[in-house]
Formats: sequence, structure tokens, C-alpha cells
Amino acid sequence: MMTGFELPIQVIRQYIAASIGLVVQIGRLRGGRRRITRVTEIVELRRRSYVLRDLYGYRQLGVKDGQSVGEFYATGYEPTFLGRLKSQGLDLPASLFQDRVLKTENAK
Repeated sequence: MMTGFELPIQVIRQYIAASIGLVVQIGRLRGGRRRITRVTEIVELRRRSYVLRDLYGYRQLGVKDGQSVGEFYATGYEPTFLGRLKSQGLDLPASLFQDRVLKTENAK
């Protein structure tokens, strides 16, 4: 946008959707802990809106001793970029994305 050329906002949105594959959201929870709260794939741009699919997330279940307590989970969505990874020699198992709870903070 700073090159002096006027680009339509739709074109800029398409550039963003084509260049950013994953968004990792980090949040500060009760007690000051920072956690990855969501890992999301940007799938496409459809009618001025980004189509997003969550891969992983964090669910806060409560507060214990002033600290947040929760669990990480996989949503079961298999990302569209797996084919590209496989063609580059990185073959991730489908079970990595299986819908399940990944870790509970109480289980140490």
C-alpha cells in the first residue's frame, strides 16, 4: 500500500489469505500464565471474509490457587497444507489431528 499504487482492499485480502497459512493465538490467562489458546488455518477468502479452521485450542476449565487450569485439544480438522508438507518430505500422521484432548494440566 505504501508503493504509491492504489490496490483494492479485496486484492490485499487475497494476498493475505494466500500468504498466511497458520495463525497462532496466545493469551494471558488468570494468574499471568501465557498459553497458546488457538492454532488456526486460514483456508481461503470467500465473499470478503476469511474462512478459518481451528486445528488446536486451549479450554480453560477453572482456576486453582489463583492460576488458570485447563486442557489442550485437537479439533479433528485436517489442514489443507498437509499435501504440500508431504511433497517436501514431511509426512505427518493423520492421528496428529484426531479429535481429542491432548493434555490436561492436572495430569503431570
